[in-house]
Amino acid sequence: AVAAPAAAPDAQQQDDTAPARPLRPNPEFARLPRYEGTLGDRPIVVHLGPKTDEEGVHGEYQFADTGEVILLAGDRDGDTLEIEESNDGTNITGVWIGRFDATGDLKADRMNSDESDPQPVVLHPAPAKRAALQVRDGRVQEIETVGGIMNLRTDD
Repeated sequence: AVAAPAAAPDAQQQDDTAPARPLRPNPEFARLPRYEGTLGDRPIVVHLGPKTDEEGVHGEYQFADTGEVILLAGDRDGDTLEIEESNDGTNITGVWIGRFDATGDLKADRMNSDESDPQPVVLHPAPAKRAALQVRDGRVQEIETVGGIMNLRTDD
């Protein structure tokens, strides 16, 4: 019992000096509208939508090549989007400024927080995935579809 309390302060000090852990995709953001496209020449997937408790938009994007997750937060006024990004949830690492067109596509510039190194962002709304539902044993369950075709289970 004596060794455990003595180890705790050391562990805390190591946590303070350890590099920040990479962000992971937030399941809450998976419910937001999904966009696919590129940042510069790198493929990305973006989940971006309105905040529920305050004005503005929030979400995240993930690089398809490395899996790195970056948080997004900012404002959308009509078709104009101005958002900040953070790779650790605290420090601003970049800024996006762009416009949505009538089809929902976004064309923006992504710059570092000091507005250097502009890179084009081109995003398109991803096709919506429609969940197929089946009632079994009085419970609603999601089932997989392939090209709109599904196999309904009729027995256990």
